[in-house]
Formats: sequence, C-alpha cells, structure tokens
Amino acid sequence: MPTSPMRTIATSTEPRKMHHYKISEAAAASGLTPANIRFYEKEKLLKQSIRGDNSYRIYSDADVHQLRFNLETAVDR
Repeated sequence: MPTSPMRTIATSTEPRKMHHYKISEAAAASGLTPANIRFYEKEKLLKQSIRGDNSYRIYSDADVHQLRFNLETAVDR
C-alpha cells in the first residue's frame, strides 16, 4: 500500500524576522519599477511608506506582497 507524503507543519515560536526594503529593492522583489511604486502611493493604491532617518522610503514584506498582488491583478485584466 503506498504511503502518503509527509507534511511538515511549522511549530516554531520564534518571531519571524521582517525584511525592510528600499524602493529599488521593493521594485526588484515585486517586478515593478520604482516609478510604478511612487505612482501607486500617489494614487493611494498602496499605503504611504514609512521614511527612514535619511528620508528614504522603507517597505515591509507585506508592502512587497501587496505590490505583487497589484501587478498580478493588473496583468489578469
């Protein structure tokens, strides 16, 4: 009788480390351009990014996920 593949369930209690991205890094990770990201912020399709001490925009993993989602839904239309 064939056995089913084992599934691994994450049970770690360690907090997940969050990444912070500059606009160029967020653009590369999402498949967009920095200009697209600035446009999305201007048109309120993406929440306003936080700014670092050097006034650079800083994006989180959730922001990059939202950017990817925006790109995928735009392509599907």
